[in-house]
Amino acid sequence: MYVVALTTGVAIALVAGALAVVELVSMRPAALSNLSTYAEVLAIHSEAPLAFDDVAAGEETLSALRAVPDVVAAALYDADGKRFATYSGSAETNANVQFDPTMQGHQFVDRQVYLNLPVRFENEVLGTLAVAYDLDRYYRDVATDIAVASVIGLISIFAAMLLALWLRRSLAGPVVELTRAAQKVSLTKDYSIRAQKLSDDELGQLTDTFNRMLSQIEQFQEIQEEAEERQRRYMSELERSNRELDEFAYVASHDLRSPLQGIKSLAEWIAEDNAESLPQKSQRHLEQMQQRVGRLERLLDDLLQYSRAGRVHGTITDVDTRQLCLDTVALLDPPEGFAVNIAEQMPTMKTAPAPLEQVMRNLVNNALKHHDREQGVIDISCRPNGVFNEFTVRDDGPGIDPRYHDQVFKMFETLSPRDDVEGSGMGLAVIKKTVESYGGTIRLESESERGASFTFSWPKEFPVEVSA
Repeated sequence: MYVVALTTGVAIALVAGALAVVELVSMRPAALSNLSTYAEVLAIHSEAPLAFDDVAAGEETLSALRAVPDVVAAALYDADGKRFATYSGSAETNANVQFDPTMQGHQFVDRQVYLNLPVRFENEVLGTLAVAYDLDRYYRDVATDIAVASVIGLISIFAAMLLALWLRRSLAGPVVELTRAAQKVSLTKDYSIRAQKLSDDELGQLTDTFNRMLSQIEQFQEIQEEAEERQRRYMSELERSNRELDEFAYVASHDLRSPLQGIKSLAEWIAEDNAESLPQKSQRHLEQMQQRVGRLERLLDDLLQYSRAGRVHGTITDVDTRQLCLDTVALLDPPEGFAVNIAEQMPTMKTAPAPLEQVMRNLVNNALKHHDREQGVIDISCRPNGVFNEFTVRDDGPGIDPRYHDQVFKMFETLSPRDDVEGSGMGLAVIKKTVESYGGTIRLESESERGASFTFSWPKEFPVEVSA
């Protein structure tokens, strides 16, 4: 409203000022034009009195100026510059009039204009007509115009204020209602709140749009709450299933291990008691029985390990991965003839050492176990890759045909007969599950001739989102 009033006032002030300037600029030319017209008429009628030296006729001629109130005084001078006849208006305006018959043209003095006009007859100068013209009426007209413009301006400002007030009520009401509803929603997070529609114009449409948006958010919130509730139930169910799986794996491992140990002991006793009487074939069968029992025990251990992979990672601390690899290799104690080379530039990471050591131990042990020669080289290296470090375990053992690259990571899958290489087929499956549970990946690069390279990524820092 202040802006409207100020804008209107400034506009009207500029108009009034421009009007005053125009009136003042055009006032003098207009007054001089009127005076020149009167003077020329008088000069024509003053020719005879001056020619015949008729003073009375000259006085009578000048007396016609009584019809022009703005003429203050007038005088006729003969050719010698002597005053011939005079005319005087009111005493107040005539008091300061001083004519100069020698002046040519016109002159503005204060609020009056003086005009000297020669009286001629057939190119002979008979004398001079001097007239004094008052400009007060013109100044009063300018003042009146300014006053009228000011009154019109005040009326316009008042009308503009009324219009602004009406617009404020018609526009601010819906806006205030929208603001109130938005603030209440922001504070309470209650999306069932609706703004009241106060008009059917564009602001009413905006209110409808705002209410529809709140309705959609409310529906989305309900869906989200239902999804979160389902997620909580699923997580609870998953935790329960994991606990049951742990219990089952532990019970299965414990309950099955006892009869397996008994079978193994019985086979040993039979072999010891009948060492001299058993045929060679029976002795070989007893050995195979003991091997199968040992394989089943390892399978139980691997199943228990697989069920817990990625869910139990222990304490998170700064781990020197080179020292971790050195300790792992020392624990495995590679056979004579095998060299395990660990790169000098290995990172120190804030991670859980137990699962990382388990992955590294299984990969190195896998390379040693499946090597087909008495001598071999295993290389361990690492390089950064974004938020992960990529570890690579490379060996010079038998290659793996690309057709079987996916198969080796499946449970119970082995490329060699179990009687040739003892194993449950769970090692790489455990490694894959552990690595992926921490957000990493593992890949195999190998040709069918020689050498295999396993590369897995491990987060540089914990905590990470661990999948169950």
